[in-house]
Amino acid sequence: MIDLDSRGCGQRMGRFVLPPGDPCTCTGVRLGGHYHRYAPEMQGQDPPLYMDMLPEVTAEVIGRWLNCTENKPVESTLGVTETAPELTSKVAPGSTPVASTPTDTTQVISITPEPSMPPADCQVILDAGQSASGVYTIRHAGQNMQVYCRMELGKGYIVFQRRLDGSVSFDRTWQEYAEGFGNLTGEFWLGNQKLRSLTRNWGRDMVINLRAFDGEEARIRYEDFNVDSSENKYKLFVRWFSEDGGDAGDSLWTHSNEDFSTLDKDHDDTVGENCAEKFHGGWWYKRCGSDISHRFVSNLNGLYYNNATVDDYMGIQWVTWKGDSLWTHSNEDFSTLDKDHDDTVGENCAEKFHGGWWYKRCGSDISHRFVSNLNGLYYNNATVDDYMGIQWVTWKGKAVSLKGCEMMTRPKW
Repeated sequence: MIDLDSRGCGQRMGRFVLPPGDPCTCTGVRLGGHYHRYAPEMQGQDPPLYMDMLPEVTAEVIGRWLNCTENKPVESTLGVTETAPELTSKVAPGSTPVASTPTDTTQVISITPEPSMPPADCQVILDAGQSASGVYTIRHAGQNMQVYCRMELGKGYIVFQRRLDGSVSFDRTWQEYAEGFGNLTGEFWLGNQKLRSLTRNWGRDMVINLRAFDGEEARIRYEDFNVDSSENKYKLFVRWFSEDGGDAGDSLWTHSNEDFSTLDKDHDDTVGENCAEKFHGGWWYKRCGSDISHRFVSNLNGLYYNNATVDDYMGIQWVTWKGDSLWTHSNEDFSTLDKDHDDTVGENCAEKFHGGWWYKRCGSDISHRFVSNLNGLYYNNATVDDYMGIQWVTWKGKAVSLKGCEMMTRPKW
């Protein structure tokens, strides 16, 4: 029995817990014992199993509760740690490293599950009434894992990556990215093995929150999110992009269907160069050679800089938010109201947006293919319908028209 001393209330309370040892060898149950504080320490990192939460106190029920099998899986000890390891953070040459104290000091939280099944996800925990964001233990695929749950209005998310202050290096090996590293209340990568386990049956979306040095924030959602197996190099698949806040654009679509690369495992398409080594972080790179502007639009695991000004593509990158709005129009034909050369079937983008331009598409997939139009219809105010007016989406967003623009050219040599 675990002691729940009320400390000063003049009485003591207690709850029966499963004693130490392997619960899967249990053949009979008898309630008894005495007040003691051994449960959290002697039962490892898992939350104690309170016997009064079971629908029936029998060995069979305990076995089903803990998913006991003949070959009980052993959880890796190489994954994410509760306390940040001592790591040397890599920052920009000449810049000052930021203090390694994590800025998120949320207390580690454990919960007791519903009687019907152990908590399998942050959403289950939220639905059970736990609304505080923090570190929880969930049970997935027969194993316990600790995760950081971001609790929002009606939605509980498993956070699998966070960058805050450069206190943790993301320039890691294939095995480290597979197992996970960092501090769940600070900077971390949950681990590609866990991502595969969580997404293998599909049915999961992904939300990305971005923050700039100027304080601006953006939020992106993909309705489908999947990470493939290690045999398939943890290939990424995302689709059905939308913007929940801000106008960051889709910087992940070109990386979808790409293999994961690390400094010691080069799976990108660039011959003779390892993108992960070049940009100091594991990611689903496509190319990073001379054609980089067409094939590199995000890297959220890049080298951390303590300022916004970096060399091209270095640092933590989401290019369509703070960068190039013309690259997706490169290699496109020019269209006008009387000459439709874009790729949208049954619709003329130049006619729709009232100006000649190098359009690609402007149909239902417009968010992936329309990021600029400096020849659009002129408005004398900034508020316009999506994509109307003079557009440079990565600067001010698709719902804002610019006051003016100027296009120039000069000889390269």
